[in-house]
Amino acid sequence: MFTRIHSLKFPNKLSKETFRENLIKRVDEFFNENLFLTQFVDIDDTTLFFINLWESEQHSNKVNSRNKVLFKQMMEMGIKISITGGKSVCRYSNNNVISNFTKIN
Repeated sequence: MFTRIHSLKFPNKLSKETFRENLIKRVDEFFNENLFLTQFVDIDDTTLFFINLWESEQHSNKVNSRNKVLFKQMMEMGIKISITGGKSVCRYSNNNVISNFTKIN
């Protein structure tokens, strides 16, 4: 598995909230392309992390390369972006953890 972590720093709270809703809809489409799990983490009023767990780095790279225009547009809007990633090992202690997730069909 492969995890890609996106750190987004917005100019203000309103732009973050507006963009987050659009970003969630866009990322939901990636479940058809071997995305296993995504998390959106509100760090503070202007900082958002979104963390994607992919089947492989190749699947992540394929989707990421198609969205370079989006990242360019985000930077033009004043959003600071940092992206990093690496091979992942995921663990959990209780099957009930799944009840905290929203399943996307």
